[in-house]
Amino acid sequence: MHLDDERIERRRDDELEPVERIEADRHLADCAPCRERFERARSADARVSNLLRGLDPAASARPPLEAILARARVRPRLRVPRFAAAAALLVVVAGAAAALPGSPVRAWLQGWMGGAGTRPATSPTVPAPVAPAIGGVAVTPGARLVIELRPTGAGESARALVNLVEGEAVVVSAAPDVAAFDSEEGRLTVRVSGAGLVRIDVPLTAPEVEIRVHGRRAWRLAAGRVDASVPADSLGEIAIPLGE
Repeated sequence: MHLDDERIERRRDDELEPVERIEADRHLADCAPCRERFERARSADARVSNLLRGLDPAASARPPLEAILARARVRPRLRVPRFAAAAALLVVVAGAAAALPGSPVRAWLQGWMGGAGTRPATSPTVPAPVAPAIGGVAVTPGARLVIELRPTGAGESARALVNLVEGEAVVVSAAPDVAAFDSEEGRLTVRVSGAGLVRIDVPLTAPEVEIRVHGRRAWRLAAGRVDASVPADSLGEIAIPLGE
């Protein structure tokens, strides 16, 4: 029976109990395949440590890699091979170093990974998305506020998203090509002419707010109670269709 990878790594890192270490040494002395795997593990560990020191000359003033990785080990849970952990750390450090202006690390990485003489393909620059413009109006509800939604044309396919919020003002918002607003004492008229979303945020503490579509009540808050023509979704928002 051969030593498994974990036992080889723990022997390399001097983490075995005294009895386990003696047994492992006896096996390594008699088993050439396991002895070869053990030497490869030690060699790979040394190469990674040397590479890290080459990337960061100040590393000698810091805790050795051995100590850092030893703290990260938790047994008997699933063990991440030390070489894999060190390789991941190497990628992070090398990536940061390669980003520095004039850094030779980029060319070094290409040579080490077998990519010397090749240039990575550059992706075309994609412009950042531009957020759509949003217009709206904020109204203090007073004792009673009626919000009249008047959809026309493409506005018949729009929706009103109603949500109860903290605050003192009713806020109605939409893209400029979707809706326009008129307000007067106790009433807010929203003329919806485009397909899209009209968002209506109503304060939880408002005495009474009523939303009408085509002159018919679709939603009402009074004395902390909500009555709506459609049920709320899992987030507590109510989406009211504006079509007839």
